[in-house]
Amino acid sequence: MMETNENLYKIGAAASAAGIKVERLRQWERRHDFKPVRLPGSHRGPRYYTAAQVEQLKLISALLQRGERIRDVIHLSTTELRKALQDPLDGAVEDNIQSVLIGNELTNIYDPDDTIVQMLESFSNVGTFEATTEQLEELDAIVIFQPTLNVEELVSFTEQFSASLLASFVAVAPFATTSDLAEIQRTSIVHIDKLEWSVIRGTIISAVETKRRLRRTRQDARYELTESMLEELKSTSYHDDVFSINQILPIQAMLRSLDIHLQQKAHDHDPIHQSLANATGSARECFERGLVEMLSQLHSASAAKDKQELV
Repeated sequence: MMETNENLYKIGAAASAAGIKVERLRQWERRHDFKPVRLPGSHRGPRYYTAAQVEQLKLISALLQRGERIRDVIHLSTTELRKALQDPLDGAVEDNIQSVLIGNELTNIYDPDDTIVQMLESFSNVGTFEATTEQLEELDAIVIFQPTLNVEELVSFTEQFSASLLASFVAVAPFATTSDLAEIQRTSIVHIDKLEWSVIRGTIISAVETKRRLRRTRQDARYELTESMLEELKSTSYHDDVFSINQILPIQAMLRSLDIHLQQKAHDHDPIHQSLANATGSARECFERGLVEMLSQLHSASAAKDKQELV
């Protein structure tokens, strides 16, 4: 039975209600057959998403924020989606997650027995937040409650600390407006609309583990350009018909700066942000690998020259 018009949503309204971009809904229709419906007897009229579908979309959005893949969740029922959202993620966590909760509403629902997401401190609002540099370096997540999203305040708040830490920022706003939802998607802040600790906890774990995996990947790289290597390269006077060291090092500095910026700013669950961040990280890694190999070849050439002079 078709629902009443009050429970039907055109694609723009459905996207806003679920916190998902219209373009992404169109992709899901093409790739995964998640389609809106037409009114009975209407073969060419507008198509609508039902209230049940919008509820599914909200749950799917929350699972994607936890790191789930769309193809694994798009065809689940509402009951299955809710169960998946409640499933613990503790097994995927490599270490405790040190967090700060901002908002009494969050403090009231926090589970003090939680051994994974640990609350270092709580504050009543962003204006009362204080932390030393040492405390900032230990933080994995900052979770902020606002009944309705104040995106300008949140962005201003996060930008104060973006250069000091790689913590994930999570905003819990149950009554966000359509325009605020669209605006928050253009930031690095993860938004959820449910004031439930299990949902908030899962989102925190997913966001933090995503950044930890990225850092591990970078740290495990076989070729690491250290500061001492950079200083040694700067002291060389190498040049040929193609380039000189003075032309190369500014490019490395630019790539490094851009890579760090994107790690701090890229939205964990925005595919465009992630693609750009991954591409920049790969470019930096390849470029620095080349510099490490170049330094190794300079060492070999210098050693060969010394040996020849001895002979």
